[in-house]
Amino acid sequence: MKKYQVFVSSTYDDLKQERKAVLEKISELGQIPMGMEYFSASNSAQWDLIEKQIKCSDYMVIILGGRYGSYLTNDLEKKSYCRREYDLAIKEGIPVLAFFKSDLKEQIEDNPLLKEFYEDIKIGNGNGRECAFWKNKKELCEEVIKALAIAFIDTPRKGWKHTENNIYMRSRKELQSDLAIGERLGMYDKRYKAIRKIKIMNLAGNLMVNPNIADYGHLTDMGKIKLADAMKKILEETPAIVHLILAEPNEHNIYDLPFKIFNSRPQTPEMCLFSALEVMQEMLTNGSIYQKAWEKSADIQSQFEFGVAKFVIPYAIFNVEFTDKYKYYNHVKVDLYCPALGDEDERRSFIIYQREDPENYKFFVDNFDRIAKNQRLCKKVIPGDFNTWKAKKLLP
Repeated sequence: MKKYQVFVSSTYDDLKQERKAVLEKISELGQIPMGMEYFSASNSAQWDLIEKQIKCSDYMVIILGGRYGSYLTNDLEKKSYCRREYDLAIKEGIPVLAFFKSDLKEQIEDNPLLKEFYEDIKIGNGNGRECAFWKNKKELCEEVIKALAIAFIDTPRKGWKHTENNIYMRSRKELQSDLAIGERLGMYDKRYKAIRKIKIMNLAGNLMVNPNIADYGHLTDMGKIKLADAMKKILEETPAIVHLILAEPNEHNIYDLPFKIFNSRPQTPEMCLFSALEVMQEMLTNGSIYQKAWEKSADIQSQFEFGVAKFVIPYAIFNVEFTDKYKYYNHVKVDLYCPALGDEDERRSFIIYQREDPENYKFFVDNFDRIAKNQRLCKKVIPGDFNTWKAKKLLP
């Protein structure tokens, strides 16, 4: 069965309980509810987040009471968030299901912008959109369920079931544009403070440790924050445990790298690994947050765990796990490597959300854990390893 993302729009303070009931009902239907509750950023930053979520939603449910609502402080037109959300949905061709409170009477705000907004919805701008009416939460939820059931049949959308196993796959470039790192980590709405664990297994992890080699600037729209900066912020401000596994610079891996990955920015696949390890050595010896998080006493788990795999896997894993309150956002991103690409950004990446596909989510997370715990496959890095690798001429 397809899962649809349904964006719920309304004014907030006067319809808080109604919004909560509708969001819960959408979730009970097995669909994906989305609304302003998921964003705590302010003003224009908040609107940027809302805009992206609306654009990737399948339907909009708009609940209308007697208020026009707040607007951006720099908006000379004084267009409310609710109006902005509605206009964007219409522009993007997203089906809008409108629900008017029927017994407003004197409770309705005396605002010409509100009257104009409601008339536009009722008329449907010539598109014949139907409206429903409600008196209480129970009636509202019943009307929403009924309208969504009809919409799913009459105007089916692409939904979030892109494959049989609910895997959202795109080229690396497209995926970063659709779901940029700052959004996945919750850097803009403070959700990052609820991250419990981050697990990264990569050939080199350059986006994390070496932004000079693999910066966000070479992608069309990776977001407003580099992964390297996001990781530092998470380590500095939260108790989250970050576990990084790179490829060990042994003879087998150095020989094998060119047969696993294409990356033109560091010139050679080997340099992709060497440069990352060089930067990691610097960060673990220069008093950085990585060194502080790495160097814990023997009886305390390190906040930053660093290991190297003794073999080169043909994919990367990036797993983010939140506390129970935000487990809705638990996901794993997998990058597939290939040595024969003409453009590295065209390699395939996919994201699996635990809520949508727990079996495949568990497969990749367990895969990481098994490799990390197997001493034949993975070695925990100690301070003297970098000098040993250089002495053996395995690092330049």
